[in-house]
Amino acid sequence: MSTWKLLVAHAQQQTGNTGSGGLISNPINVNSLSDLVNKILEIIIQVGMPILVLAVVYVGFLFVSARGSEDGLKKAKNALLTVVIGAAIVLGAFVISSVIENTITSLEVGR
Repeated sequence: MSTWKLLVAHAQQQTGNTGSGGLISNPINVNSLSDLVNKILEIIIQVGMPILVLAVVYVGFLFVSARGSEDGLKKAKNALLTVVIGAAIVLGAFVISSVIENTITSLEVGR
């Protein structure tokens, strides 16, 4: 028997504890694309929210340290605009995903 056939036969063998029925268990515990997208968005929100809070604190520090300086206030206003846009993107992505998921779910139930 050739080496290639031995390797293929060996690769097809299932050894060890691979879950129920010999199948490989799902490590991320999602069963659909919408569950995967929701899990990714949850991670983004869990990471993004503390960053947004720190960014707001930093913008507040910029406003206080500007002390009426035109350049300092301009920099602080630009930073505030950037933080607001970032917050809208992070939270908006979650809202849009939820709306699309609910729409698809209601269409599937209506069949």
